[in-house]
Amino acid sequence: MRITRLLPVFGLMTSLLGLGCSLTQPNPVVGTWKLTTLNAKPLPYFESASYILSSDQLTISNNGTYVRTYTVTSSSYGGASGTYTEPGTYTLDGSSVAFTRADNPTKIRRGTLDGASITVTESGVYDYRKQ
Repeated sequence: MRITRLLPVFGLMTSLLGLGCSLTQPNPVVGTWKLTTLNAKPLPYFESASYILSSDQLTISNNGTYVRTYTVTSSSYGGASGTYTEPGTYTLDGSSVAFTRADNPTKIRRGTLDGASITVTESGVYDYRKQ
């Protein structure tokens, strides 16, 4: 008799606990991604005698935004080095990722997510690895 009285209470508790659970999967693109190679060459990448890319990182948030931070040195300007940021938004459709710059919405970088790797093809092949 005691068990029959507890069954409705147990069912109610199970239902309430289930409300706090979510069946959505974590966003696989969210996190910090470090550029490991550009055109299959490790960093620092020498595009020419006057342009050196020494670091490049994507920080991708769950709210649909990203910030790309990269450091370049230009011997054209006496070896001056600078770190630049590129904020924007991204979309993920299956394994396809599109990065849209905030300062130039017509400039869209497209890539492919493959596990712990994002490969972006835009005037070169950028291979980012999840940190």
